[in-house]
Amino acid sequence: MLILRYLLFPLALLYGAIMALRNFLYSKGILHSHSFPLPIISVGNLTVGGTGKTPMVEYLLHHLASNKVVATLSRGYGRATKGYIALQENSTAARVGDEPLQMFLKFRPQVQSVVCENRVEGVQRLKQDFPNTEVILLDDAYQHRALKAGFSILLCDYNRPFYEDFMMPTGNLREFRSGANRAHAIVVTKCPEELSSTKRNTIQAAIARYAPACPVFFTQVQYQAVRTIQASKSFDAYQQVVLLTGIARPEPMKTYLSQQKQVVKLFAFPDHHNFTESDLEKVQSEWTAARADTCLVTTEKDYMRLKTHLLDTTWAHIPVFVLPIGLKFVEQEEEFLHLIDSFVSSF
Repeated sequence: MLILRYLLFPLALLYGAIMALRNFLYSKGILHSHSFPLPIISVGNLTVGGTGKTPMVEYLLHHLASNKVVATLSRGYGRATKGYIALQENSTAARVGDEPLQMFLKFRPQVQSVVCENRVEGVQRLKQDFPNTEVILLDDAYQHRALKAGFSILLCDYNRPFYEDFMMPTGNLREFRSGANRAHAIVVTKCPEELSSTKRNTIQAAIARYAPACPVFFTQVQYQAVRTIQASKSFDAYQQVVLLTGIARPEPMKTYLSQQKQVVKLFAFPDHHNFTESDLEKVQSEWTAARADTCLVTTEKDYMRLKTHLLDTTWAHIPVFVLPIGLKFVEQEEEFLHLIDSFVSSF
């Protein structure tokens, strides 16, 4: 696979050149960017794969929704539908995508959520359907130049920094590293617990080569309290865990759970994987073969895609728990929130 990526290097250069030309045309106004008279905050990245966008959007929702009418607009990655859809109580992950559904169910009714692959159309229809909206959060829209976000947050995975990566298909970048200079704030995510000031300075210097005037912040994964799906079940009653995931990097979650329980099996499916009956039969078999004090743990995002399967009576006897994933700032959280609040209050 690695050799194939290097063999595709010419394609990476061509793809990068196309993206660079596209960005140039938008920057010069030759291609038009639509703007709207309300604060729009974009959360995105330069790389393919999970950098922690959903925890960041949820962090912003927690902060803003207390005194603002907030809405989220996502593409709805992995959904079986197209076009604009406003999420409702009966929405499913197959119809609207797992991450939009997760945020909607967690923050309703304070937050409205819609999906639309055309972000400009999405904002236009969102404003029609929810005219009281005061702030819009765009999930994964950094490359959507047709819509001009007033404040762009660029996420950079500590373990896969964009400044060490290259264009697809040789690397994982969606555009050249110089695209970082469009950000208003860059957040390095998934940092280790022990992050020295020397390491932070090194990272900041590397980022400054591409975005010299942009403030840089550092966050860590913060696993939250395990949530019970069946009211009669308690996570404390189980000593072993079967971990079921369809996320980009499940190993840190396995490590975290291993500090509390014995993880007897990790089912690591690709990000946004649509679980099949065959997949779930394997999970059931693993749980059946384990000791009686074994439970099943999954992520919030994966649970959105598992919900309909778990309604089947064959799952009634299996204890299922959800482990939510959040974030915490290493330092300078107040400075970051001041940037957000200053931008929102400028409208």
